[in-house]
Amino acid sequence: MKIYTLDKMLRIVCVICSNEFAVRPYRKNAKFCSQKCYGISIKGKIPKSAFKKGCRVSPETEFKKGEKHKYFGRSSPAKGKHWRLTIKTRRLMSAVRKGKPHPHIGVSQHKLRGDKNWRWIKDRTLLKDDHKNRGGQLHREWSKRVKSRDKWKCCLADENCNGKIIAHHILGWTNYPKLRYEISNGITICHYHHPKKRIEEKRLAPLFQKIISLETTR
Repeated sequence: MKIYTLDKMLRIVCVICSNEFAVRPYRKNAKFCSQKCYGISIKGKIPKSAFKKGCRVSPETEFKKGEKHKYFGRSSPAKGKHWRLTIKTRRLMSAVRKGKPHPHIGVSQHKLRGDKNWRWIKDRTLLKDDHKNRGGQLHREWSKRVKSRDKWKCCLADENCNGKIIAHHILGWTNYPKLRYEISNGITICHYHHPKKRIEEKRLAPLFQKIISLETTR
């Protein structure tokens, strides 16, 4: 490879086609004049980077010079693409997925929700709580059941009602852990009527219990 300087530009001779091409000084190590020449140079080879840790190609996929690979059909992946998986990996993936319907292909998303999903647990008390505190699956189920019992309306409904509705624990979460998921210990109220302090919660607890008892007797 010969290098010539000309007006702060370097003239380099291509390794493949022997044509001269001009480059900037920072590209002085360039060897090929075009992508075509680079493609000729790597024909029949898999780059060494393909065998690094974490790559999806195993060393068994190496093929002889000038021979097209039966899976790739090319020496390197196109821009934005990945190396394809080996046969062994594909078989393992197939064995894991066997008997399970695909959640995306051929089935619309709304058909897989709720009790139509293959992982649905009929007895909702058997659900594992995915949170140490509030916000877990059991708490969400409890909140939904309380709101549906109260017809998704504030139990203290008046002209002051404002904000989103909340499933409120009548007897506190921390002081009464056994009553956390009891439907009778919940009431649906709006953001305006929700107690702002602990003293308020204790004061309003008998009123909330009376409202719930009247609703259940109807």
